[in-house]
Amino acid sequence: MNSFLRNILFILAFTIPRICLCSDTIYVSNQNTIDIVKKIFEIKGIAPKSEISTVLKNKNTIIHCGKDDLHIPFNSPDVWYTCTIKNNNSKAIDLNIELENATIYELQFFSVDGLKIDSTKDMGIKYPFKAREIQANSFIYKFTVIAYGSTDIYFHISAKGDVLNIPVKIYTNEAILKKIEIESVMLGIIIGFILALMLFAIYALFISYKEFTYLFFALYSIFGGLWILNMDGFTYQYILNNNPLTYLCSVKIVPSLAIYFFSQFGIRYLSIKENFKFLHTFIYWYNWILLVTVLIMPLNIIPQALIVQTETFEIVTVTILNFVAALFCLRKNRSTTLYYLAANIILILGVLSVSFNIVFGFSSVELRGTIMKVGLLFQMSVLLFSLDRKSTRLNSSHANI
Repeated sequence: MNSFLRNILFILAFTIPRICLCSDTIYVSNQNTIDIVKKIFEIKGIAPKSEISTVLKNKNTIIHCGKDDLHIPFNSPDVWYTCTIKNNNSKAIDLNIELENATIYELQFFSVDGLKIDSTKDMGIKYPFKAREIQANSFIYKFTVIAYGSTDIYFHISAKGDVLNIPVKIYTNEAILKKIEIESVMLGIIIGFILALMLFAIYALFISYKEFTYLFFALYSIFGGLWILNMDGFTYQYILNNNPLTYLCSVKIVPSLAIYFFSQFGIRYLSIKENFKFLHTFIYWYNWILLVTVLIMPLNIIPQALIVQTETFEIVTVTILNFVAALFCLRKNRSTTLYYLAANIILILGVLSVSFNIVFGFSSVELRGTIMKVGLLFQMSVLLFSLDRKSTRLNSSHANI
């Protein structure tokens, strides 16, 4: 009997600590960064525009998120999430929850102890940028957990019909400031690089040769750069920080204009009109559809979700069409076309990654952002190098004449 009891005690001693470790409570100590998405729950059955008091009192169904990002599909109603955070330190700890998506329309955070609300904060691009407690392109909620204590965090997201994919992490004060500093440095590098490409394309090439290929490349550089900055919320932070509706419009319009100018550049760079008239006609009219979509967006006469889905489909289609056109042009002008194909391989992966992420939430937001940035900057660099070689050849031919 004693042996049986010893075995039971041994099993309990072995398993109980592991059960605790595998719970959905988020334990924090002195770690700089913790990814918490997989320990967040979505609360179901909440009526639209419900108050936090209603959410706390009602026994609602909760669903484990269990993904790399929180995914809010098109036309979703307001969504509520919750998680529990426990402090293992002997001292109180100041923490920051970051929702790393720059286009959340409205967001409310609540720190709750039982039924008592300790603190609350309203955020989102609905509000001016200067209203943010931490001046960053993402949304950050500061809170404190007492020594050996715990707190329940509730947050409510209103997406206004848009689709959102949101990484969620906890940072210490030191870690979040370091992250913001690194992002600011990277922003300076990206802006400087894009400005250099744009100025070279306009002044060194377009003004010298009066060739619209270079002008369309410069315009593509501008809107491609804005696309990158929009994805990370930097245009809202530095340019449109008191105009949330203008920023939302910019987020939808800029990618379409970037792809339009990229397509116009490709038509001239690859001489598609001269070599493949049928393909040129198809791309030409598809570009007009893209422009009509851009004009319709600010009018708000079409549901937001339909606009985003249409735009995503158009961007993917135009990108792939231009790549296919380049394959057809290989025999006509091999060296020029090879540069074009090489420049666009990474970007196509980026566009597909962004599209699948927007519509299905398949890929990580961080991964898609990295691919898009690397793809756009690599593409612009290779194409500008090719344009420079083309202009050098033109100079040589003119000199020989």
